[in-house]
Amino acid sequence: MTRQEAFDTTARHLLTTGEPSYCQDDYGLTTCSYLGSGCALRPFIPEGIEEEWEAYGSVHMVPEKLRPDYINEDIYFFQELQIAHDGPVNVGARNWESEWLIKMRQLATRYRLDDSILDQQQKSLTQGE
Repeated sequence: MTRQEAFDTTARHLLTTGEPSYCQDDYGLTTCSYLGSGCALRPFIPEGIEEEWEAYGSVHMVPEKLRPDYINEDIYFFQELQIAHDGPVNVGARNWESEWLIKMRQLATRYRLDDSILDQQQKSLTQGE
C-alpha cells in the first residue's frame, strides 16, 4: 500500500464516519479507541483482532505480529495518520473535523501527497445532506 492510498483510505473513512472514536482512560483523559468506527486506523486493522489492538495506545506500540506488513514497512507514516486524528481528539477540539483537516493537509504537504480527496469527500457529504 502506498502512502497516497493510506492517506486516501483514512480520509475517506473519517469523513464518512464524521466523528472521532475515543474513550476515557483510567485517568480520565480522552484517548483514541481502536474499537470505534471513527478510528483513523480502523480500515487497516485486521478483522477479528480489534480488541487486541485496543490494549495499545499508539500504532507503534501494537506488536509487529498484529500489524499488516504494509504498516510495519512504514510505521511512522501510519503513526502520523493516527496523530492527525488523535491530536484534535485529545485536546478536546470543539470542531474536531476542521482541526483534523488542517492536520491532514499538513501531512499531505510534508509527504508531497495529493490532498484533493479531502475536498472531494467533504463536497459529496455536504451535497448528500
